[in-house]
Amino acid sequence: MESLGSDSNRRRANSGGDFSTWSGREWCGVGLIVFAGFTFALLWMDRNSGIPFDLPSAWFRSKLILFVMALLALPASYLLMRKSADHYGLESPPVMAPNFRTFRFYTRKGCPLCDEALELVRRYENVLPEIEVFDVDTDPELQEKFNTCVPVVEIDGKVRFRGLVNEVLLRRQIDAATRNNRVSEGQVVPLQVSRRSSGS
Repeated sequence: MESLGSDSNRRRANSGGDFSTWSGREWCGVGLIVFAGFTFALLWMDRNSGIPFDLPSAWFRSKLILFVMALLALPASYLLMRKSADHYGLESPPVMAPNFRTFRFYTRKGCPLCDEALELVRRYENVLPEIEVFDVDTDPELQEKFNTCVPVVEIDGKVRFRGLVNEVLLRRQIDAATRNNRVSEGQVVPLQVSRRSSGS
């Protein structure tokens, strides 16, 4: 019980709820989110009901620039605040291969997000089927289908990720497929204790 409690506390601290452990990168990400939300709110009020307080004249000359900056602030905040699976206390990938038949990765040349996502996916090669990589620009049909949303991950013919690959969600899908595979083979899968119950 003592080890269960210490593990629960460690996971709770790693989950991001303890703000004292946040780094400068994460606080910068929060600042960008606040900036984007405040800017969008002002633009909405200016377009609809009007802003109830005075703003400097530079605001009215730079609304388009501020709108673009607010749009760019959202993906920038994600990159600053994202954490790896190790931060959440996830162990190395399981050794049992999950019940996946195909794993296809759609990319294009000159796409840094695609390169980063492919590097992440290849960390799990030992629990995935052969990773088939397709360049969407070499096939007109693929270019029409995925032109604006690469990288794209397709598992067993179903698109699971578009635009980015969330490592925590990928790990959950691998764990779920591994669990289903064990159940289908008649193995007993232990019941996991939820975080809510472990804190009581």
